[in-house]
Amino acid sequence: MFLFGIANKILALHLVLVVISLEASLSILVPLVSMLVGAIGCLKETSIKRFFAYSTIANVGFAFIPVALCSDVELGLEYLEIYFILNLL
Repeated sequence: MFLFGIANKILALHLVLVVISLEASLSILVPLVSMLVGAIGCLKETSIKRFFAYSTIANVGFAFIPVALCSDVELGLEYLEIYFILNLL
């Protein structure tokens, strides 16, 4: 019975690690898809409003790639703060 309990704990730890790696993969995949959709969407767009909308979608991807790759939350938020201030200038 003792070995069965250890095996369950090892399996549970493995599942937790898989979920964490999936979450990390999604946090990188979502900004990449955003950049791709924004860039491809505005290639043949004739309406200026839609062009700016697709451009905004692409910019959100560019803004969140470093946040997804950053391990420190404070540093990621500081990057976003600087990014948005410089985009306003």
